[in-house]
Amino acid sequence: MKHAIFATAVLSIGSTVHAAISKTCPEEADVCYLLSIPNSTASSGAGDIYFQLSAPTSYQWVALGQGSLMAGSNIFVMYTSADGNNVTVSPRLGLGYRQPLHDTAAHITVLEGSGVSDGVMTANVRCSNCDSWSGGGMNFAGTSSHWIHAYKRGAPLNSDNLAQNVQQHDQSDSFIWDLTQARGGAVANPFVGSASSAVCPAPSTTASGGPSSSPSSGGATGSSSSANVDFYSLSYSKKQRMLNAHAVFA
Repeated sequence: MKHAIFATAVLSIGSTVHAAISKTCPEEADVCYLLSIPNSTASSGAGDIYFQLSAPTSYQWVALGQGSLMAGSNIFVMYTSADGNNVTVSPRLGLGYRQPLHDTAAHITVLEGSGVSDGVMTANVRCSNCDSWSGGGMNFAGTSSHWIHAYKRGAPLNSDNLAQNVQQHDQSDSFIWDLTQARGGAVANPFVGSASSAVCPAPSTTASGGPSSSPSSGGATGSSSSANVDFYSLSYSKKQRMLNAHAVFA
């Protein structure tokens, strides 16, 4: 498979939150992921984190996951909701070459600023237990961590059903996120009131739709149920090149 190149940038949000946000975008796609780690979480290694997935509605689904391989990874899948104006976010547990299962133990909340606007779907998510899940864990006091991502282009799914089947991905890869660039700020939604406009080589757009504050212990559009996703052949490059705003790391 083609190795993806990611552009990364650091956003310093000049709002009451004063949050640090790290943004990474695959070069070959207009998909972006943002990460923000509050000071309290960075100090203890555990606690709330905030992340964002954004992509045009020409994508059926987009997924971000914690881990270096699909097996044991903590995956979050985003697709458009039934009315086409909001987003569904479903946490999954990666099981290798089997369908990942909906993880009801995941504690996530889809926050204000999530939705669909100008043809772009955006999910702003707070995760309260992403430091530990049944397949592994992540220390947010560390300097870096392994992540995976995948996406599928196609017609919007427009579904509130967390059991919605999705077709196999068009592209997937792994990358290393520099956590030091995402640290700073209070425990609050860092994406509201921010432009999120760091420059990436790949075209990227972030837009705010209608609020969708739906606390959930397993997913969000206001509903929760078991779900499977066909990620059967997720594969990842052993060596991921990262493009920083100022330097290339081989």
